[in-house]
Amino acid sequence: MTHHLHPRGTPVPEVDERMSSPDPAWPSQCLMRDIEAAPMPASVAALLDVSAMRHPQRAFLHFFDDADVITYGEMARLVRRAASALAGCGVGPGSHVVVMVHTCRHYPVSWLALAFLGAVTVPVNHRYTPRELAYMLDDARASHLVIAADLLPVLEAVEGGSPLPRDHVIVAGARCDGYPHHWESLVDRGDSFYRADAAPAPDSLMNIQYTSGTTGLPKGALQTHRYWLTFSRAWTTSSCCRATASAARLGVHGTSARDVASVLAGLLACCSQDHAREDLSAGRQRIVVSSFKPFEDDAPQGLREAIFHFQVMTTRLLNGHLRITRTADGPTREVWEIEDAGRWLW
Repeated sequence: MTHHLHPRGTPVPEVDERMSSPDPAWPSQCLMRDIEAAPMPASVAALLDVSAMRHPQRAFLHFFDDADVITYGEMARLVRRAASALAGCGVGPGSHVVVMVHTCRHYPVSWLALAFLGAVTVPVNHRYTPRELAYMLDDARASHLVIAADLLPVLEAVEGGSPLPRDHVIVAGARCDGYPHHWESLVDRGDSFYRADAAPAPDSLMNIQYTSGTTGLPKGALQTHRYWLTFSRAWTTSSCCRATASAARLGVHGTSARDVASVLAGLLACCSQDHAREDLSAGRQRIVVSSFKPFEDDAPQGLREAIFHFQVMTTRLLNGHLRITRTADGPTREVWEIEDAGRWLW
């Protein structure tokens, strides 16, 4: 390795060219190449359709604070209705739409509906100031805005007035005078069987994701459908690897129902939750949970469901053949059944 002189005269080693790019033989690089080479749906919208056909009744999103559960089948219908409504407002392929809403169904439905149309979502932090929102609308060359009703004062406080006409603003939540497009009303009237004129391609732009702007004005990163498809598959694959490694650290080296029940019991023990495990057979296990520490025993149902769904996610990552169900056994006890279905469930 050679050296060069720092401006102050101190020898500084040159960057070794071998360290400038990942070794193609690294396991992570090999895994990424396999992920990218595997067949994928043509778009995120196509992936949603496939998932909705396979698991129409399975929960897709659960907003605990709002007690709002959306299944895969319902989401596919909502997305088509929202897409037809947005198309009626003038949104089409290549349109840049800023979305400034809270954490609720407004964002995922709008995001996927815009992807369905081949339009581009520009997510905006709901804490942005009028100056920041104005910059984003201008820099992203936005044609439309989806905004929560309680955030309209931010738009209306933009210096010089809103850069978008009011009929290009879709208000989510409460109805607001002077704004003709109401998100809920549009989606309610939308077409559940709507088909876009042209489906987006894998390399069609789907998001403009802005940086935080720590050292300057935020900059938009361009993300295609291929990016999101690859990201979702890579995340799922890496999560499975991490879950298997975590199980090994707990002393579990298999993924049978018995092994997974041991992992779940270990997680409950880590949280000091009172529980009992019943070994019914290698393919069928039972865990009786009788406390929800650090919460009170009369923890609300939404919180208890959240605790259970964490175990569901762990089970799915360890073995896609395992079904886990939850049954109430009195006011403070629950029974979790883990059973091998003998086929891929997820």
